[in-house]
Amino acid sequence: MATNKIKFEMTLKELTFKFEGDYEQGQRLQQGINKTLGDLGRLQGIAAGHDEVKVIEAPPLATTRTSRRRKRKSEPSDGKPSDSESGDQENLQQNNLPERRSSGVSPTKLLINLRKAGFFSDPKTSGQIVSELNRSGHTSIKDSDLSAPLLRLCQRNILSRDKPNGAKNWMYGAGVNDE
Repeated sequence: MATNKIKFEMTLKELTFKFEGDYEQGQRLQQGINKTLGDLGRLQGIAAGHDEVKVIEAPPLATTRTSRRRKRKSEPSDGKPSDSESGDQENLQQNNLPERRSSGVSPTKLLINLRKAGFFSDPKTSGQIVSELNRSGHTSIKDSDLSAPLLRLCQRNILSRDKPNGAKNWMYGAGVNDE
């Protein structure tokens, strides 16, 4: 009784491909390499007597160009090795991220401070509120940043709101409750 025997060996110990050049051309080369490696695997399957496997080719992943971040220098203050010297990968990855800066006072706290200062003695639109905050140095505050805080303060009766007849925008005034 005869049996089909096959012996096959495929070795790719170190496959290195270096490219430097145009981004689009590099993407095309990378797709070609991926296809070639897939073809090699299919050929091995055919040589081993397996039916040809149908491969669904997926579109290439969208790659984004990332800028290099400058690593912060971590100096040990107590003579112990720093996280990067101890080899703690999780801490090492966190140390390479830029420090997060606080934006300062929350929009809710800014609105409460305006109420305490008497700004809401006359009804104001959200545009007037943003203008006042920008005038006082909070230039990163936008109208959309105040929507939720204004609503929450109205729900707590710290501020009140009203839409005069025919008006499109809410007018905000001082509510019955203090902070």
